[in-house]
Amino acid sequence: MMKIAVIDDDVYIGDMLEELLRREGYQVLRAYSGTEALLLLTKTRPDLILLDLMLPGRSGEDVLSQIRGIPVIILSAKADAQDKVKLLLGGAVDYVTKPFDTGELLARISVQLRNAALYVSHPVLTFEDLTLHVDTHQVQHGEHMIRLTKTEYAILKLLLQNPVVETPSVYLELTAQENIREQYRVLGLPDFAGVTELLKLVGLSDTGNKKIKNFSLGMRQRLGIAIALAGDPDFLVLDEPVNGLDPQGIIEIRELILKLNREHQITFLISSHILDELSRLATHYGFIDNGHMVKEINAEELEAACRKCMRLKVTDAAVLARVLDRMGLEYTILDDGQADIFGSVNITKLAVALEAEHCEITSLHEHDESLESYYVSLMGGDSRE
Repeated sequence: MMKIAVIDDDVYIGDMLEELLRREGYQVLRAYSGTEALLLLTKTRPDLILLDLMLPGRSGEDVLSQIRGIPVIILSAKADAQDKVKLLLGGAVDYVTKPFDTGELLARISVQLRNAALYVSHPVLTFEDLTLHVDTHQVQHGEHMIRLTKTEYAILKLLLQNPVVETPSVYLELTAQENIREQYRVLGLPDFAGVTELLKLVGLSDTGNKKIKNFSLGMRQRLGIAIALAGDPDFLVLDEPVNGLDPQGIIEIRELILKLNREHQITFLISSHILDELSRLATHYGFIDNGHMVKEINAEELEAACRKCMRLKVTDAAVLARVLDRMGLEYTILDDGQADIFGSVNITKLAVALEAEHCEITSLHEHDESLESYYVSLMGGDSRE
């Protein structure tokens, strides 16, 4: 019988979890504080730990840092993405936000126990000439050893453990349901529970006996995502997911990605040259040129960089700044004679005010940069720093 340790000072939640887990056939261990949890772990070794963060005594974060070789699922009311990232990189295998659905929690527990079993029997992850030794954290490419940072190692491990969706590899003579069943067999899953729900999730529940060879490209792409979801991943890599799709297909894939992210907390890493579409999805961007990361920026910073404004060139930037301050306008001085002015600008009043201080406007135009033009400028050497 597998043992699960519930570390939570909330008696009500702890009792609820204990009853739920016992009904599923698990043996349950309890601890109500960080200190008690560490003492418990010196006496017994559970197969999995459910860990709350807000514990009396030593915090959940402190307890997590002391655990080695046991999968830990964080249960917390903290919903901030940075908290989740920090804890996942700090050793947790999953993060579930309170309040949680008990069915989903049981599924996540089952997946992590299965992954732990696979880890014991397969401590090496490989792809072509790349080998990652999970127990030693060593990475090898061919005959050469590669040194990675902790974050780089975590990302590489996720990439090797989770599938990449580009052009999905499917059996053209089979139906959507039959293809997903085949993926279940490849993953060694014990039954086909969840196949119907997966098809419904990606909008393919009504395809019936229709063979894949008769699917549209958009339908095949959604099937590819469904197949990738069969392993219940937390992280999916999509390579050009909307390439070649018609406008309706692009909208369907976009809405599916957003739904999976918002409702199922799946993180996506998307590689694409269709920049306008990325601007509707991404929260963080990385611009790559010739295999090198040129720029990393979040959506808010990018929006500010591409913000619509009036670009003005004058003979004296100091005078311009003084006049704009008096007029209460938001602006950014770009160089000695050029500035971007944001918001509604009365050009006549501005010109008169500048003329009164012997400053002339030499050029004036509206500036509205798209993600595409930002990328082109970036690749041309303008680092925007």
